[in-house]
Amino acid sequence: MFRRFLLLTAVLPFVELALLVWIASHTSAMFAMMLILVPTACGLALTRYQGLWAWRQVQARVQQGEAPASALLDGLMIWIAGILLIIPGVLTDLVGLLLLIPPLRRLLRDYIQRRIRARLHVVSPSFDAHRPTGDATDHDRIIDVRVIGVDSEEAQPKQEK
Repeated sequence: MFRRFLLLTAVLPFVELALLVWIASHTSAMFAMMLILVPTACGLALTRYQGLWAWRQVQARVQQGEAPASALLDGLMIWIAGILLIIPGVLTDLVGLLLLIPPLRRLLRDYIQRRIRARLHVVSPSFDAHRPTGDATDHDRIIDVRVIGVDSEEAQPKQEK
């Protein structure tokens, strides 16, 4: 994973520069500059708007008592889109703008959630997980209890006068 990231960070600037030079040679230098500046400006404005929307979604889910996992993942992808839009280049702008399209982001979010669920292993802390519920021995369960603190008045036996 680290090697892929290192390769990406080493190769991406050269690919971006070559693509930008190719576009400038086939059109004009001004068009190439506008191809970097306009999507960046528009994308950053859209990133701010969608980031605030994602933050409101997280807050609403928390207030409803739900887990805000999908809203947090949306927010993370919007944040990554903003970073990609700040980096000058045609490919990074394209990927950043694609991340700002809600249906595409939803597809990517669902894919990431499926990948996480496939790797996640849930272990139940129950000691008698193999015993069916409603068994006749339910009343025989032992509950281990430890007393943390006791009020002094309640702990003293009442003395009769």
